[in-house]
Amino acid sequence: SMQGSSCIGTTTEQVPVTTYETQTTYETQTTYETVSEQYTVPADISYSCPSGTSMQGSSCIGTTTEQVPVTTQVPVTTQVPVTTQVPVTTQVPVTSYEQRTEQYTVAPITTMTSDTVTTYSCPAGSTESGSGCMTTSFQTVTSCPAGYTDTGAGCMTTSTDTFPATLVPSGKKGASSYSCPKGATLSGQSCLKQSTSSAPYETSQVASTSYVDKIASTQTIQTPSTSCPAG
Repeated sequence: SMQGSSCIGTTTEQVPVTTYETQTTYETQTTYETVSEQYTVPADISYSCPSGTSMQGSSCIGTTTEQVPVTTQVPVTTQVPVTTQVPVTTQVPVTSYEQRTEQYTVAPITTMTSDTVTTYSCPAGSTESGSGCMTTSFQTVTSCPAGYTDTGAGCMTTSTDTFPATLVPSGKKGASSYSCPKGATLSGQSCLKQSTSSAPYETSQVASTSYVDKIASTQTIQTPSTSCPAG
């Protein structure tokens, strides 16, 4: 299990534990007692009894004594205290096992998870526009001012000036005539004169917009995760 930045595990092992128990043993004691029995034998005709018997009426009564073994089982603890007959108590080692739990610390296991992420971006110099990218460029354009004509050598314009013609008296009887200065053209009683003027080119910036697709790029992201070993 995780505790802080370490992993705590538990091991179980069988360790010997020695305890002592009291053991009582028993031994057999044989004692002897005296048993007397009477027996009857026929008396002699002269009414005398054999040696070791006595006369009782017309019979001889004798007594025999013999040792009859009597065997009993008694616990040693109740026998007469004798060096070899006292209860014998010995400590017999008995080995049993108990579980002992110990904690130990191991280093956690770190695993890396890889995720692939695809991103889309616009090329340098372009801006995002919907699902694509927009690029705006400017072009310098030269043109002539309004009313001027581009002759290739510059901007030119032609204007016509109208002014009254000069009346020329006639020496003879008849209609008078009109004249115009040099460079002018007589038109009725007026003179028409064309004049030409030039002007510099005008410069302007014309915007041009184009659209391109986004650029896809793939990136692998490593994500660490920490866990404890099994157990």
